[in-house]
Amino acid sequence: MQESPGAGDAFESAVATVAFVDLAGFSAIADVYGDASAIAVLGHFEALVREALAGLAPPIK
Repeated sequence: MQESPGAGDAFESAVATVAFVDLAGFSAIADVYGDASAIAVLGHFEALVREALAGLAPPIK
């Protein structure tokens, strides 16, 4: 399959940042407090990340 001329040009200058985050003790939160509480912790974490990255491109979920 051939690409049209210049099709890959957009990717040559693209910048991306990827973060893999391990929330220590997260499984224990789910085990002790239940799934609803664990999901609430994730929601709080997401809010902190969004606040920290305010003014930048939004994080991809």
